[in-house]
Amino acid sequence: RLCSLEPCLLHVAPNTSNFTRSVDGYDLLIDDDLKPWLVEVNASPSLSASTQSDRIMKQSLIRDVYRIVCPQDSWADWKGA
Repeated sequence: RLCSLEPCLLHVAPNTSNFTRSVDGYDLLIDDDLKPWLVEVNASPSLSASTQSDRIMKQSLIRDVYRIVCPQDSWADWKGA
């Protein structure tokens, strides 16, 4: 489950049980002391790839999102639909 924002959403809209999930892009810088600094958050990050390592990372991201959103144990509920 994508849970990083769920506590915030429950605080903002406590009577809402279903939330729309999205893939956001977080740009971070790590300084010499290994402290992370948030640079920006992208609501619609690009999933196009320009290098092989970029392609591998983004394909893994898409695969992981599908595994989270549609876990295999829930497939029986909709396979026959």
